[in-house]
Amino acid sequence: MAFTYEQQYLPLVTRYGQAYNVPIALILAHMKQESNFNYLANRNEPAINDKSYGLMQVLLGTAKSIEPNVTAAKLYEPETNIRIAVKYIKSNLNRYKNDIKHSIAAYNAGHVWQNAQGQYTNSKGRTNVNDYVNSVHAYYLQYIKQYGSDIDKGINMQLVILTALLGVGAVAYYSLRKYYGY
Repeated sequence: MAFTYEQQYLPLVTRYGQAYNVPIALILAHMKQESNFNYLANRNEPAINDKSYGLMQVLLGTAKSIEPNVTAAKLYEPETNIRIAVKYIKSNLNRYKNDIKHSIAAYNAGHVWQNAQGQYTNSKGRTNVNDYVNSVHAYYLQYIKQYGSDIDKGINMQLVILTALLGVGAVAYYSLRKYYGY
């Protein structure tokens, strides 16, 4: 089994996804869209006079609203970046009553709403929000398909991680030992 880019971050994604009850597939989808799993990614956001950092492209202003003492340098650290982003995703899921697409739109554009045609917009009239939503949602469905529907229970995720790190034979051995209790 080939080691994919997202698998190196699965332990952190799983930990924070489970801790905050955020779908692991959704976290991976955002990470894929935002940085393509590049923890050093950054982007200037001149429209809002801010900059986004790291795996999840967290805005410094957003990060400080969640963890006031965070610095830009800390946002390049995968654990800090993922933890803050997952907290932000959770707040969006709560705000929009667990509507996945609406929370995706909010991650990209802040407070958003749908017009009569079902298109997402924000107070600045951003037009690319819908493309972002469609792309992240497609990745979300891809990760559910790739890892299985119980990805968020952590069962398959542990086997994926072990398989990637140790190989199929070691995972079979580990699974049998765990099953038989020795």
